Amino acid sequence: MRQQLIQIHGRTFVSPSPDYGFVDGQGRLGEGDIIDKYWHVREGDVVFDIGACNGLYTLPSCALGAFVYSVEPNEPSCEVIEMLLALNGFTDRCRVIRAAFSNKEGNHPAALRATITPYFLDEPAVTTLDNAVALLGVSAVNWIKIDVEGGELLVVEGGLETIKKYRPNIVIKDHTDIPIYAGYCVANNTRGRIKEILRSISYDVVEEPFSNRSYIVGWPSEVPPFRHTIPNVAGLVTYQ
Repeated sequence: MRQQLIQIHGRTFVSPSPDYGFVDGQGRLGEGDIIDKYWHVREGDVVFDIGACNGLYTLPSCALGAFVYSVEPNEPSCEVIEMLLALNGFTDRCRVIRAAFSNKEGNHPAALRATITPYFLDEPAVTTLDNAVALLGVSAVNWIKIDVEGGELLVVEGGLETIKKYRPNIVIKDHTDIPIYAGYCVANNTRGRIKEILRSISYDVVEEPFSNRSYIVGWPSEVPPFRHTIPNVAGLVTYQ
């Protein structure tokens, strides 16, 4: 089986199989346009990858020298992340957290649970970003990515003190335009509320269309905006 050697801003990591979904149909890192434009993680940064799936943001962030808290409630996905971390020698750069994040301990609204339950083999632990940061003794947060099948507003609400304190850059995958999540997201105005909350704490916010959905990207108003300065985010080399 051929491995994939994936480039990210001059660094590389390996995926042993195309099945893990790191590379898109054009031979680039999945979500590469978003990562290229907005995900400029640096050596020594601290990242929360919330809804990590198989590590599409976790592995590149580790390759770039960050320490990542990779948050994922699906046990098979956690096992894939741990395998990939070991394969790439990144085990000292990441802690996998087997949990779902929401706005309260143990809370996932019934309307949302109906759409996300298929992703869980077991009942996940549910906590908040704020509680996790306190429990883990985290002293800095530079980047947050959120992709939690429609529950993004809940994660922001449950992490608001962390966001206010550490002022991280934030990339949120919005699910309003995905049919299975649209009912919940529209009823709760998740897209509008996320932007409203971030702007209320002096964040600049943009909505970035990509594929069949939008990304909500926020950064502290007191710092320079993101700049698209690193072209060709990801190349792919395959070998036997």
